Amino acid sequence: METRLRSHGTVGLLLSGGLDSSSIVCTAHLLNQEKVISNNGLEAFSVIYEGFPCDERFFINEVIKKWNVNSNYFIYDKYVSWLDFEEALKYSDIVYSPLLLIYAPAL
Repeated sequence: METRLRSHGTVGLLLSGGLDSSSIVCTAHLLNQEKVISNNGLEAFSVIYEGFPCDERFFINEVIKKWNVNSNYFIYDKYVSWLDFEEALKYSDIVYSPLLLIYAPAL
């Protein structure tokens, strides 16, 4: 993992609140603390789904609070108009992922 965390700047980590991304953030932070990797900083990026049952903000916040990692939240609803889901269905060969919302232009 440490080879994936080499950077001249801050390392960005996608944090969904699930077990996989949470364990990656925790492990990266431990490697950073133990100076196994250079200390250029870690920053988490999360898509949150306000009002939806799939919102995992509680779990995201627990990881952020435990490790004191800088965090950035992208609210799903704010960017939903950026994606035209009807058009996306026409082009099934193009991969759609909710994480694309993180790369959306600032509106």
